[in-house]
Amino acid sequence: MEIGSVYGSILGVLLRISGAIILVIAIGSSSTSAQSLGRFSAGCLTNDSVLKKRERLAPFDAAAVVTTSAGQLRPLNQKFSEMQIQMSLPAAVTLNSGIAASLTINSITDDQVSNADTGRLGCDSPRGSQDPDSKPVSGSSLFASGNLHAETDTVSISGVQLRRRRCSNSGAHTYQIKFTCCDITNGVCDSTPQILSVLVPGAHISGLHHYEYVLRDANLYVYDMDDRFSLVKNLSLPTGAGVRGVVTSATASTLYVSYGSDNTSGGSLLAYDIRRDAVVWTRKYRFAIDSMSISPDGKKIYMPTGELTAGGMWEIIDASTGNVIGAIDSGGSGPHNTVVSRSGAYIFMGL
Repeated sequence: MEIGSVYGSILGVLLRISGAIILVIAIGSSSTSAQSLGRFSAGCLTNDSVLKKRERLAPFDAAAVVTTSAGQLRPLNQKFSEMQIQMSLPAAVTLNSGIAASLTINSITDDQVSNADTGRLGCDSPRGSQDPDSKPVSGSSLFASGNLHAETDTVSISGVQLRRRRCSNSGAHTYQIKFTCCDITNGVCDSTPQILSVLVPGAHISGLHHYEYVLRDANLYVYDMDDRFSLVKNLSLPTGAGVRGVVTSATASTLYVSYGSDNTSGGSLLAYDIRRDAVVWTRKYRFAIDSMSISPDGKKIYMPTGELTAGGMWEIIDASTGNVIGAIDSGGSGPHNTVVSRSGAYIFMGL
């Protein structure tokens, strides 16, 4: 079991199961609404070794990311929502010289049962050839190209429309958008189409809401525990070097993910803003990393320097910048798990 700390109006339990780190978060409606959690991105060009070397990415990281302008479609009124689908470089990546890139949408499908729960909110009679849930029906003609140099550069496709329909007794209605990325400069395209999802959620539940955050290498998945564990968000993250720990704080509204080596050197830390749905910063350190903890005020992260290391050092990191501001030498060996007490007066360090 991995041990972390979560403070404030965000409450959580942290586990490591089958290679994934799972964080259960309860969020009050006053902090982050269920609707704001909806955004999806998927990585591509994972086979683009030339570009990944320039970006200094790990083997399992994606060299580019494709994101939708909306991950949840509201309200449930049978009407269409116009989507913006954008290809960009991963968070915090800027190239010395840009590349020419292209994005193609291959197909758009969905998983809704057409005749389930007819007459309820978001449902109607079975779909026919004149009643599509997405436009255009064929996505093969949707193509865009452009240049990617800085993190803010995008290659964008517009004109995709998805219907805001969901049968209330059938679980989440999810659209799957298959796409292909190409690095034209280096002559590399995805070997198979990638999949980007967009969700039609249930009605917003006021008050306390529960979400399950699952962090596998290079990905973040968020499930709505109050809506049949529907997937409400999937984000591509540059954590393919191996996730080691995660903590969050309601004060900062930020999720911190440690990834990389737990042996000698090469650890990294990523800060992800839960409210804005964006990576704030990433930092790579000379020391290794492991399962850290955060102070109740959200200002300091206590990072163990890896269970496979000989020393017993914990680095103290400024949570707002990722900069190292101090260190604690436990005198032991193999620093691994960390817990900060609720008062902040004590740090419990596992060796």
